Amino acid sequence: MTAREQGDTTVTLARITRYPVKGLPGTSTASAAVAPGEGLGFDRVLAIETGDSEHVEGGGWRRRGAFHHVAKNPSLVRFGTALEREGGAEAGSIDDPGAVVRLIVTDPQGTSASIRFPDPDLAPLDAAVREWFPHGRTGDAAVVAPGARLWDWENALISLINLETVAALQEHTGREVDDRRFRGNLLVSGLPAWSEFGLVGRTISIGDARFEVFQPTDRCRATAVDPLSGAVDLNVPAQLAARFGHMFCGVYLRPVAAGRIAVGDAVSVLPPGARAGVAPDAPIEAIAEWPRLATVSRREHVTDGIESLWLDDAAGLLAGAGPGQHVRVHLPDEPSPNWRNYTISAVEGASVRITVKRIGGISSVLHERFGAGTELLVSGPFGLVHDVAGTGSTATTSATSTAATSTAEHPLVLVTAGIGVTPAVAILRALVAAGSRAPVELLHVDRSQQGVAHLDEILDLVDALPNASLTLHLTGGDPDSSALATTRAGGRVRVRTGRPSHDDLAAAACRAAAGGGRGHDGAEPSRGAGRAVAEVTAHLCGPPGLLDASRRALEGAGIARERIHFDVFYTPRLTDEAPRVPPRPGPFTVDPGDGGAPIEWRPAAGALLDVAEAAGRGWPSACRSGACGTCEGALRSGTIAYLVDPVITPPDGRILTCCAVPTSDVVLGP
Repeated sequence: MTAREQGDTTVTLARITRYPVKGLPGTSTASAAVAPGEGLGFDRVLAIETGDSEHVEGGGWRRRGAFHHVAKNPSLVRFGTALEREGGAEAGSIDDPGAVVRLIVTDPQGTSASIRFPDPDLAPLDAAVREWFPHGRTGDAAVVAPGARLWDWENALISLINLETVAALQEHTGREVDDRRFRGNLLVSGLPAWSEFGLVGRTISIGDARFEVFQPTDRCRATAVDPLSGAVDLNVPAQLAARFGHMFCGVYLRPVAAGRIAVGDAVSVLPPGARAGVAPDAPIEAIAEWPRLATVSRREHVTDGIESLWLDDAAGLLAGAGPGQHVRVHLPDEPSPNWRNYTISAVEGASVRITVKRIGGISSVLHERFGAGTELLVSGPFGLVHDVAGTGSTATTSATSTAATSTAEHPLVLVTAGIGVTPAVAILRALVAAGSRAPVELLHVDRSQQGVAHLDEILDLVDALPNASLTLHLTGGDPDSSALATTRAGGRVRVRTGRPSHDDLAAAACRAAAGGGRGHDGAEPSRGAGRAVAEVTAHLCGPPGLLDASRRALEGAGIARERIHFDVFYTPRLTDEAPRVPPRPGPFTVDPGDGGAPIEWRPAAGALLDVAEAAGRGWPSACRSGACGTCEGALRSGTIAYLVDPVITPPDGRILTCCAVPTSDVVLGP
């Protein structure tokens, strides 16, 4: 991905910006010095404590919740900052050793306060801040200089924004997108939109300095704020999530070779070498969410209209996927929504397989344009890891989850239709790898035997599992089942015409409870034989009608509801991201469910997350825009309304607190 590889387009540094006070606007410069382990000089050296938490003596990096920041206080963008070297520009750069530099902060009414570096006396600015900002819950607002840079990530030294990506976001949303929403330190032009994600793990040079690109930048509600007016007018995280399938814009850098950079410098991507690695405080779940390049190592024809792509993940995370998890494929050059989820149907070494049925949109593009050697933007793995030992399903996005290795003989029923067979393939593969003797009943619905994806592989897997059987329900006509039923999987294959009936599904549950593995002419076990049917676990994947009918039949047969799991494929959709006003004025009481006193809510308090934080009650959060799901919690009683539509609606009984308001008294929970 050098400039030559990008079609002889020169990539240049278009702007350099530093943000002396965390949360306040930045100030641009024509050049800057960089050194390993450091960010830009004067960047995020000060912050304004809210007075809502205890002051921490001794300094050091702290998370942004202790400080005023744009996501919680949009009016910050209406302040002004300036950095001036005493003696004027002719005296040299503000980065020069020994330079005396004045920082001027101006409030929206034009009142200014200033301090001098080095060794600043914060008192003049601190006095102004106490006038400009309200008294907090535990004390006055205060300026602090903790001795550590206050980036949102402790090791995110410098942020880079690709102006072509901002232009692409503007084109897709049909709204003007000011690049200052993203508060980047370095802005580059000439790099193809979104290709900065492919730089993670690479080294770039700007001027005579070098940088490692080590992490994409996730986006929060701060980017929804107009950088001039302070109005919350464009839900950028929701737009990113709905249109592009992720919430990232830009990447983080760390200098590895000292030098000076200047506006107009060429940006070059150096040949691949040692990988830059990732931020040491980034959890594996966060890394899985990062958009990154994967290479199509091979492509295989499955059956008419279905192809398999084997992917080698640049970060090596997909290969740790558990059965039932999926990968997200992003095609940013396509009309949005331009992403889709695909089940990981197999893992072999460092490669994972997705099985793609051509049904239009993203799937058609994958069929037409992606073969061995091409690259895809991917993220994941995401979703449920199915516990093949039969103790349930674990919700996770972790790339470290692996198939269970238990040989427990816990009975399973798998009900699938069409391309929905792919999670079942992954589960069967995990069972074989575990040496399982579990009773397994797979019922699969398709139009024809020839149209079943991975049928030969499924038959081999059933054959390798001593207590497994397969029933094919073919809806395209009367099948000739004799050869298939008698020659494969030791006769443990049934072929039926038409969709499975209520009795077919109930019988599968009973067979699984009785031990499974009966041939197509074997007697059906009576209900209640063997293990209790309530101990059977079921995994379902298919169209809504089949899933609903299967659930009712399996419950009727005695399988406990909590043991019936669904693989639900989310279809990307564009949400209404225009903010709304609370539909009811209250006041209402909000019980966060933590054992503390209830809190009074009125419309001015904002969303449930805001009112809980204002009362000093912690709640996990990230985007604060209804897009990431971090703030999800239980609604134990009461009713709510959303001020913006969640990008993905949470399950029944769960809500996103960052964009929900009460419409009655409510009780929440984790």
